[in-house]
Amino acid sequence: MRGYLPIDKFGAECLFQIISHRYERGATLITTNRVYKQWASIFNNDAVLTSA
Repeated sequence: MRGYLPIDKFGAECLFQIISHRYERGATLITTNRVYKQWASIFNNDAVLTSA
């Protein structure tokens, strides 16, 4: 995910599921040049999903 295009609700939920399953198996590192305040706009303006 590059973050310059917003993710729709389905895409955001799929990404959450991938990260959730990965969390149970090992570490995952995600990097970004965006400040945390801007993350909700990437994840379909879903503040709950963003904070999870």
